[in-house]
Amino acid sequence: MSTIKTTNHRVTALPSTRSQYHATLAAVLLLYILAPNIVAADERTPLIDYTISASPSPETPLVVDDDLEVKVNEGTVFIDDDGYATPDGRASWRGDPITFSALPGDELEIIATNPGGGEIELSALYLHADGESVQLSDGVPNAPGGDPYEFFRERFTITIPASSPSVYLLDAPSSVHGGEDLEVTIGWSNVPDGWKLAASLEKSKIDKDRLADDIERMISGSDEATFNLKVYPVNETYNQARVWTCLRDENDNWASVFASTNMTVLPAQQIPPTYLLAAAAIILIALVFVITSRKKKRLESAAAKHTRPTPPEPTSIETEPEPKPEPKPEPKPERTQPIPPSEPIPRSTAVPTPIDQFTTLRTVWDPSIKDFVWGAGKPDEYGELPRIKRWIEGNNPNIYWFLLKIVNHTDHPVTEWNIALYTEQALTITEAHIDEKRVRIVKSDFDTDTNRNVCVVAVPPELGVSIPANGGRRSMYFKIDIRCEDALKMEFGVFGVVKLGKSPQVEVSIKEKRFTYACKYGDFKNMFLESPDVLASQMVENLKNPDNLEIMQNFTNSFRLISEFEKYCNDRYAESEILIGKLEVVYSSFKAAEPITKDEILPVVEENLAALRMMRGVEEQKERGIRMCEKLIELLHIATFKIG
Repeated sequence: MSTIKTTNHRVTALPSTRSQYHATLAAVLLLYILAPNIVAADERTPLIDYTISASPSPETPLVVDDDLEVKVNEGTVFIDDDGYATPDGRASWRGDPITFSALPGDELEIIATNPGGGEIELSALYLHADGESVQLSDGVPNAPGGDPYEFFRERFTITIPASSPSVYLLDAPSSVHGGEDLEVTIGWSNVPDGWKLAASLEKSKIDKDRLADDIERMISGSDEATFNLKVYPVNETYNQARVWTCLRDENDNWASVFASTNMTVLPAQQIPPTYLLAAAAIILIALVFVITSRKKKRLESAAAKHTRPTPPEPTSIETEPEPKPEPKPEPKPERTQPIPPSEPIPRSTAVPTPIDQFTTLRTVWDPSIKDFVWGAGKPDEYGELPRIKRWIEGNNPNIYWFLLKIVNHTDHPVTEWNIALYTEQALTITEAHIDEKRVRIVKSDFDTDTNRNVCVVAVPPELGVSIPANGGRRSMYFKIDIRCEDALKMEFGVFGVVKLGKSPQVEVSIKEKRFTYACKYGDFKNMFLESPDVLASQMVENLKNPDNLEIMQNFTNSFRLISEFEKYCNDRYAESEILIGKLEVVYSSFKAAEPITKDEILPVVEENLAALRMMRGVEEQKERGIRMCEKLIELLHIATFKIG
């Protein structure tokens, strides 16, 4: 189990008030406006949801007499200052576990106060996140009196969940020749002391034969470095060669932490000796001289035919030949225009349309069905997608993913491109991946022109991830998120454009993909506990059907009744007769919505109502009632998304 460092500070402090809370909130909003870079950093680092409860179970309510405040990095994330103890029926907060967002390494501060004097009490404090939990404090046992203001203040450094070691390829070329050095940049984070990083080049993902000697280096912490792999002088092309990097633990065992990327290894370049290059240059010069001389003679010969004089008639008298006069140079033919060279056959200038050059395929992974969302039927070009399903299963199959495939039909690879995706305001894209490599989102904000969120991902050549030629593909995965406060069960769409190559770029549209987003159980439960009436009204608004409006209203009205029953089960002064009466009211409400509740919900309530009537001790009744409410919230979440 992880540990948390604790420092106990007991200093005199004024009681927390609502005005202090509002002032803090105003300061936070001001920082949000004035520091956009800080906000952008938070968007790049997803926060983790934490819960504070009174036991190793995150559902156990807290007991505080009277008030409580929770801060993260000096900022208030929760405050109860109504002046009543949580078991008091007049209290506005009844001790429900506290949920907030933070990161490992943040400072958590918890302050308990007793502004009214009298008894003081604070239950044990436990922190929970991602299945891990740790005890913060034993709390303060019930006592008859104490400091009229602050009686507990402790600070903790959050260390759960422990950050896992990771490794990633930051830069690698798309191709290399045999015999050359392959330069790759590798980064790592959260690596324990004594671990080792290894890098290798293999023929393919399946064929593990090496194309270079492996490189290993002892590393720790978080850093990056450049490695040179000496590629073997191969004589053939390996189109599916793969660069791998992985981590080995202190015992030199594979730690199951790795990253990889595809590349092409080309045959070794044959460099001829120097003397052969020199001989080839001399021969080339000679050929040029001969061709030029012959062409000149042909031109002079053609000109002479037009200017040569008629020769004299020969005589029959033999005389001593007179010395021949000096021959006059023949006049050069006049050329008023240069002789045009022979023109090559013109090539077609038709540029293929973007749809001929590139195509895009897209779909959405739905965690509620554990499969991709298709329209009338899955297109044949998608295939079975087993590798993509394995990738999603290995990352997070419980969230929505937008899958995009880019197909390159040209005869040359594409080494750079960028993608802009547009979504409704309630829907956000928080992560982007290319195969196994995570890439940075360079822009994520609200576009007022389109009234939509825009997410831009750029893939530069330095990333070393290209789209191969002649039908080569690249798959990209985008993590989609939404809060249930924005939508319970609504239809959303994702569309955009991909721009490929350098200027002028080829633009290919990404057709909109529509899908129905189902609220996560954790968000649904939080909404139910915080405000069941708001949850009910959203359900009626989003899922209303004129044919069953009355049934829907009976169903959603039960949310408030369950919440009241659950709160009464946590009341230390609860009475058996009233407890059973409240559950009977819940049963009547569900009975009025029988078309929705008859299969699963009603049987649970009937069974527990009968059991409570048979029990004699109110504490045992309260415990069973709380367990029933947990089950009912889960069933309500399921029923919500079965309603048409």
